[in-house]
Amino acid sequence: MKVAIIQLLCRIRDWGRYLFFRWNALCHRVVPCRGITIVGTLSDNASLSKVMRDFAFSLHNAGIPFQTYDLTRKPSSIPLREIAGILTPRRNFRATRYTHVVELASRAIFPKFKGIKRTVIAFWETTRGLMEINREILDNVDILIAMSDFNASYFNSLAIQRNKKAIKVLYPLHIPDITTDDVVSLRQRYNLATDDFVVFFNFDLMSSERKNPDGVLKAFGKAFPNEKNVRLVLKTMHAGRLPEKLENLYKLAEELHISNRFSTINSYIPQKDLYGLVKACDVYMSLHRGEGFGLGIAEAMSMGKPVIVTNWSSTTEFCNSSNSIPIPFRMIPPEPDDRLYSFLKGTCIWADADIDAAAGALRRLYENQTLRDELGQKARQFIIEHFSLDNFRTSVEKLLDS
Repeated sequence: MKVAIIQLLCRIRDWGRYLFFRWNALCHRVVPCRGITIVGTLSDNASLSKVMRDFAFSLHNAGIPFQTYDLTRKPSSIPLREIAGILTPRRNFRATRYTHVVELASRAIFPKFKGIKRTVIAFWETTRGLMEINREILDNVDILIAMSDFNASYFNSLAIQRNKKAIKVLYPLHIPDITTDDVVSLRQRYNLATDDFVVFFNFDLMSSERKNPDGVLKAFGKAFPNEKNVRLVLKTMHAGRLPEKLENLYKLAEELHISNRFSTINSYIPQKDLYGLVKACDVYMSLHRGEGFGLGIAEAMSMGKPVIVTNWSSTTEFCNSSNSIPIPFRMIPPEPDDRLYSFLKGTCIWADADIDAAAGALRRLYENQTLRDELGQKARQFIIEHFSLDNFRTSVEKLLDS
């Protein structure tokens, strides 16, 4: 009953937004010009909201005309000073200003207007199941945007069946500038000694089955049964909503006898501090079961960090044996107790990383500073070249030409 009421309230809210866009277009008759209208929760701290912020900042830096409409329920989760440069004042917003509107697939509430292409950005972590969870994803849009080759291949197969288009737009990766002083300060703030070997991973507990933090803990415990100068740090999101999942991580740490070398950061921290934590670590490890992109991994690589990563899904676009340590895997169905991913049962399989191989990779990096430095340098060079602003601009221009 409670879920039904919440769903009804969400529909009423989205209907109200739909009517606002209609009213705005009626009051301000504007002929669409070449550019993009971004509609999304830009000031929320969810990972998908960061996608929309990164997209807006990159459009700004690329000189592509855009405006934004923030759907976040107030108060904002993100300090407005961090995003002031991309928020369009409501009084200046014009629904029909630009030729393309970009939303996330989970929202898709923008009306149909003459001369405007409705597009949605979608991320999917397997090669099946998208239509099962979101049957209407292609019904109300003209273009489905993928931000990885892995997704583009899958989305194209779906779009062709519906006489729609799927277009790849390069992920708008922001490469932060973090100084040595920032790193020293962050280590001190989170009780990480200068000589500690730190393994880091950040993820959303709402996606914990897919993100597989258990695998990270198990690989860490197997790699370092006795070493005292090693630390595993996890930065989580939505710990308040899912305290039982956080508690399970600490129980697993006890079982693995790594409790005194394991810690989590569960509250909001400024984006710069998060980047600083990544920069302050020695290794970034993600043993995900599937990624629609893999932002944390790409950001770690952009800061010159060696990464250990499951060798499957979207991350294979930028992780290879020369710039990272890809971990072999076997394909498995979602487990029966994967409550948050119950919709995938019977529709797909995903990757289960080899824990022994991941532990071995951790051990090699721990023992070989030269290997860490070489992988980190190659990772940073690849990310900078692949996700350059020029490449992003070119991919957006193809979208605007569609």
